[in-house]
Order: sequence, then structure tokens, then C-alpha cells
Amino acid sequence: MIKIKGYRFTKTQLADAKLGAKLEMEHTNSDKLALKIAKQHEIEFSGYYRKNLIPMERKLKRMK
Repeated sequence: MIKIKGYRFTKTQLADAKLGAKLEMEHTNSDKLALKIAKQHEIEFSGYYRKNLIPMERKLKRMK
């Protein structure tokens, strides 16, 4: 586990947050802010990007 500001991220959660930061860049030009948002999403719901957002976006693209 990796501890960041009072929260202990597992390696998987940290990897997911880094992946999520890339997706959050569509909302900001700040790498730090994108990572902060992604980490917050992971704290609130572990697997937010890998288990939910990415599969949902893939499904939406197939529907077009």
C-alpha cells in the first residue's frame, strides 16, 4: 500500500488513479489537478475508471 495524505492506496488503486488522470485531462490543463481529481474518485469508489468509466465509454462508442 502507498499512503497519500492520510489515505492508503493499493498499487492497483494508484495505477487506476494515474490512468484516470489521463482521462481527467479533458477537463483541465493541470497534471496535478487531474491526478488530484482521479485520486479523489478512487478514494470515493475504488476502480472508478477501470471498472466503470472506461467500459461505459467503450459501450457508448460502439452504440454510435
